[in-house]
Amino acid sequence: MMHIIMEFKKTRSNASDDTLRKTSENALEQIRDRKYFHGLKGDVLMHWIAVRGKDVLVSSDTVSL
Repeated sequence: MMHIIMEFKKTRSNASDDTLRKTSENALEQIRDRKYFHGLKGDVLMHWIAVRGKDVLVSSDTVSL
């Protein structure tokens, strides 16, 4: 079975590229720290998305549980 977890973060429209990247990293940390995948079995596809105005940074990873 495949599960999908998505975490969205928004930053100010005038934020730097570095801030956008850090916001994306914070989204992944939140998924892992809060154990969003707790109790799931099978493959888990994690997407974390950071948005700055019209700019979007999407990252993903897959975990097998």
